[in-house]
Formats: sequence, structure tokens, C-alpha cells
Amino acid sequence: MRGWLLIAVWLIEAGCSLWRMPAQDEFRVTELTPAPGIPLMENPISSSSGDLLVFLPQGWFPLQLGERAPTGTVVVGVNPEYTLGLVVALLRRPLADTSGQYDLLELAQQSFARHQARSAGSLRLISDFAAVRVGPKSFVTYRFSDGARSVRVAVFVSSIGSVYELALFPLTVRPIQPPGEEECERLFHGVLRAIQF
Repeated sequence: MRGWLLIAVWLIEAGCSLWRMPAQDEFRVTELTPAPGIPLMENPISSSSGDLLVFLPQGWFPLQLGERAPTGTVVVGVNPEYTLGLVVALLRRPLADTSGQYDLLELAQQSFARHQARSAGSLRLISDFAAVRVGPKSFVTYRFSDGARSVRVAVFVSSIGSVYELALFPLTVRPIQPPGEEECERLFHGVLRAIQF
């Protein structure tokens, strides 16, 4: 009896260790060159605190939401066909007691948990959390799906310690197919390469 109990405890512990999230230094790291690889608008959009500059792809335009914009929204951009949208939002202002030290993996997990809570648990993570570096800039990216569309997300921390999230997602405003996965990835990485913080 005692032997079975020890085996059961060992299996439970082994199972838990198999499901733990990898430490930040264990996950995949992609290095991107600073050249965006896509044409961008000449005039960037700046965050209210001035610590972030976002360049939308050429031909895209920012929506003027005014008071209807959710708190923390830096920009909501759409492509001319209204088949793709991009949102950059402030997730957390700098905290004095952190001294600018953040765990990007933990912030990305919190970002997904926030999306999951808003959807009443209907979202599904469809990629691993991954580190992306563009020169000295670091991001953690992931993808989730609501069953109908795939959303790409990047979480990063500005030079003053503000935590931001960038999300690229297909729109269903018009009966036109959004760009394919390869084009979405190209646009997503192009915006990440060009963003300044």
C-alpha cells in the first residue's frame, strides 16, 4: 500500500513538472534585423508619455476613437481594406518599486490571462511564448485564437518602465478574406522592428 502511495506521489510530481512553464532563458529566441522589411508611414504615433513611437504600415490609418478609446490605448490602426487591425495599448505604468526590472514572460502570461478573462475562457493559446529581439529591444510574443481568427501579440517594456502590448488581428467588417498567415507575420514583425521605445 505504501509503495503505491509513493508511486502516486511521484507521478503527480512528475506530471506537474512536465506542465510547468519554461523559464525565460529556456524559450525560443528569434533575432530580427532592425530593417522593417515593409513600407511604413513617415509620421509615427507617440504615446502620451512620449516613451513610445509606433509606425503603422504604409497605407494604414489610425482610427480616431476620441473618448470611445479604451483607457491606455496608444493607437488603433486598420489597413485600407478593413481586413486587419492593430492595437497598441499601455498595460501598466512604471512602478517605482520595480526599478525597471520586469519578467517579460510573466507579463506576456498576464496579457494572455487578461484576454482569456475578457472572453470568458473561450480563447486558446496556439503558439508558445517566444522571445524576439531587435537590436537592444526585447519582446515576448504569442498567438491565440477564438476559433475564427488568429491574433498575434507582443508585450514589451519601454525605457521608462511602461508595459505595452501590441496586437495584430483579422477584422470581419467586410466580406473580404484577410491576408494569409505569412503576410500577417511579415506585417507583425515589420511593425515590431520599427517601433521605438
